[in-house]
Amino acid sequence: MLGRQTHAAILIVDDDVDFARGLGRLITKGFPGQAVLVKHDGPSALALLQERPCALMITDMRMPGMDG
Repeated sequence: MLGRQTHAAILIVDDDVDFARGLGRLITKGFPGQAVLVKHDGPSALALLQERPCALMITDMRMPGMDG
């Protein structure tokens, strides 16, 4: 399915905004057409997961408030 939009996205969760955005750009470049979502804290990631399925989640294990 490389190069085609899939229903399930890749979710990146990291409180380091620059790192998360950079990783998102890198994945998007490597997998054109794949939906890549970026959140910067645990609660917003959990809210997103209730609305939309994700095939893969890449998360920081140590974040303020709620760890990955």
